[in-house]
Amino acid sequence: MRALSLLLCSLLVGCGGDDFSAANAPDGSSAGTAGAAGGGGTSGSGGASSGGGSGVAGSDAGASCADALGAPFPDSPTAYCTDSSSAVSCDGRSDRQDGVVRLNVPQYTSMSIDTLTDSVTSLVWQKTAKTTFWGNAEATCSSLGAGFHVPSLLEVLSIADYGRASPLLDGAFQFAPGGNATGTITTSTVGGAGHFALDFATGSYMTVNDGAAFHLRCVKGSIDGGLQPVTACTDLVRDTRTRLVWLRKSDGLKRPWIDALNHCASLNLYGKTDWRLPSVKELASLLDRSRVEGIDKSLFDTDEKAFHWTSTPLRDGLADAWTVRFGAYTPLLRSKGEENPALCVRGG
Repeated sequence: MRALSLLLCSLLVGCGGDDFSAANAPDGSSAGTAGAAGGGGTSGSGGASSGGGSGVAGSDAGASCADALGAPFPDSPTAYCTDSSSAVSCDGRSDRQDGVVRLNVPQYTSMSIDTLTDSVTSLVWQKTAKTTFWGNAEATCSSLGAGFHVPSLLEVLSIADYGRASPLLDGAFQFAPGGNATGTITTSTVGGAGHFALDFATGSYMTVNDGAAFHLRCVKGSIDGGLQPVTACTDLVRDTRTRLVWLRKSDGLKRPWIDALNHCASLNLYGKTDWRLPSVKELASLLDRSRVEGIDKSLFDTDEKAFHWTSTPLRDGLADAWTVRFGAYTPLLRSKGEENPALCVRGG
């Protein structure tokens, strides 16, 4: 696990102000919104975003504020695009919706009769999720060999394919019969009664009671890194788990889905013109089950009760697109005509 702390912006040159101003960007381009990012912790293989440790943040020396650092995070393997009313080709579109931006598309390679590896994260997964109870989960994974464990929420999210219809999962992965969820159990705990799972039938997170049978897909390896404030530019947050750089808050306006796509795609900040609306997997990677707000508010200045647009439309549901509501701890579908805020991102 990597620790971090926030260095005072006032000690550095080129920190952003409270508005979008070209003078605030170190390279003369428009700067993003600013604010005092507090000192949160980081997350490592546990997957959910940070929990409140302190330490030394990674140095920004020799790197642009908006440069993305860290390991890549898998995209949804299946490309799918829509406009406001119909399915369309992803080719040549300028709105940078999920199916247009093809970053880190995973390939799954069989390692044995019942394991396969992800080409992006190098995680080794069970091909077939088995039915069990929480009390047996760790022992079940350990029996597969050294290093196998119950996956974190972020690890489970990494194999989801939101470009597919149900189940949202590559055909290389299978489910054994039984259990009360088509999701994979995780190590993230809610209350004392259950654990979070990603329901691959619906694309949303759910809580599975510890006394109920569920599907378990063990994994070997980890997704390392964490969220870091960009010390020279306090309007940005860098995530080394996913190689993304985030604007720490929206511009304050709410827009329909198509307009939110075009807003982020039109930004020119810190000399970067590849800003975009995040995919549902990217935005959901910020969900933090250890916090009441569902997101690290010391890093992100956003309304946890709002539905935040993602660039991912619902497959076979032309009226809806995915959002993330941090306070509800899950991705949720909303009508594309609804007006919601957007957190823009680059990298990957």
